[in-house]
Amino acid sequence: MWDDHEFTDDCWQSQANYTDEAGLDEGDQSRKLAGSQAWFEFVPALLTGARGVPGVASQAKDFTPPAAPVVDAAMTAAQVNADNFTAEPNNVAAVGAMTIYRSLRFGKHVELVMTDQRSYRSDHAVPEDFAALVNAAAGTTVFFAPRNVTPQVLTDVMDAGEAAGVPVFPQLGGVPNPRATSPIGTMLGKAQKQWWKDTMLGSDATWKLWGSEVTFMRLRIPQLGATDLSPRLVSADAWDGYSLERKELTAHLQGNNASQKPIPNVVILSGDIHSSYAGIVQDDFDAKTPVAVANELVASGISSNSFFSFIEAATRTADPSLRGLVTVDATNRGFSGFTENLNLLMRGGLNAAGAFAAGAPLSTALAASVPTNPHLKYIDTNAQGYGYVKVTAEQVTGTITTIQRPIQTPSDAGPGILRTATFTIPAGNPGGMSDAVFTGTKPFPLT
Repeated sequence: MWDDHEFTDDCWQSQANYTDEAGLDEGDQSRKLAGSQAWFEFVPALLTGARGVPGVASQAKDFTPPAAPVVDAAMTAAQVNADNFTAEPNNVAAVGAMTIYRSLRFGKHVELVMTDQRSYRSDHAVPEDFAALVNAAAGTTVFFAPRNVTPQVLTDVMDAGEAAGVPVFPQLGGVPNPRATSPIGTMLGKAQKQWWKDTMLGSDATWKLWGSEVTFMRLRIPQLGATDLSPRLVSADAWDGYSLERKELTAHLQGNNASQKPIPNVVILSGDIHSSYAGIVQDDFDAKTPVAVANELVASGISSNSFFSFIEAATRTADPSLRGLVTVDATNRGFSGFTENLNLLMRGGLNAAGAFAAGAPLSTALAASVPTNPHLKYIDTNAQGYGYVKVTAEQVTGTITTIQRPIQTPSDAGPGILRTATFTIPAGNPGGMSDAVFTGTKPFPLT
């Protein structure tokens, strides 16, 4: 399954998104079509003829060039239909040239459900130009970037679109909501979402493994001080930017479906976030008493720079108090140089990370922890590596492997393994994921 760089970074449908034009992003239909053709010709994926789940029509089909050449055409908000698909003819042709979402059956126990979360998704919740406009008007950094470390309260409202009923943002001095008349955001699109629901419900495999291109679980950074708007979402390009549709899918897994019964034994396998996580998927991450509906294992890229490295670089010239929440030199506290305090920020919140940044012993900082992402079993923001799962009737055993940072000249021996973290997920118990069993070093602050 592809992600985004087969076409363009953080893309949606046939759009690049570096600037907003006429309310939408840059039409890049010819590159979308070329990327699809290159993927089809080089990746050995069964599309046309893929069987899928009995009773659920397979939508997958091989690449076929459109009858007429596509051109790069600007798209307007008026062309976005109620299902959040842009009906500009070149977009329709470029996206429709190939369909790659499909399910693959492995014996009695595994249905591998693969979704395309680029070709049918709506634009991101926060427009690129809106983020820059708000930062300039506020005279401070409200948005670190349109899709990274965004305030949850604003992202959720813009994702909800017209359904939120919020024409202006009082928190921003009355700045108009650019999504005030938009449909609710979508990651899957109408047709693929119905196919996903039917496939998850219709499969009789013991385990439903869902290959999600982007991370499904909530990944949050706590509110960064009393004047900050709200907790921050690590990535609005992932499912945190499409939270209403996420709730629709978790409700389906929980039992709001044709069978009126929960769909058991769902494990999501994802990545794209340049770091590693493992945790329990909840029906509503904002509920006071959330219900576990699935589990997720998130692997980092094997060679891409880590999420931590991006944030560390961005804060080198920032206020020291902000940089200390990301990394701090703890040589005099038994560590070999700078630590990934960002891990502690995501695990234990502002008080814990702030205490460690201020010089407190790790034990003191951990004692001040208030869980920021209580559904997470594992956090490693500074990782390269891969994931592996072993499936039996009784359990899924998932191992997240972190390799040494691959920056040296390659050798036959490879870069070497830094650690493995292994999790056991028992059948019939979505909240029963085990704690990590480690080999090698543990990520800070577990060391």
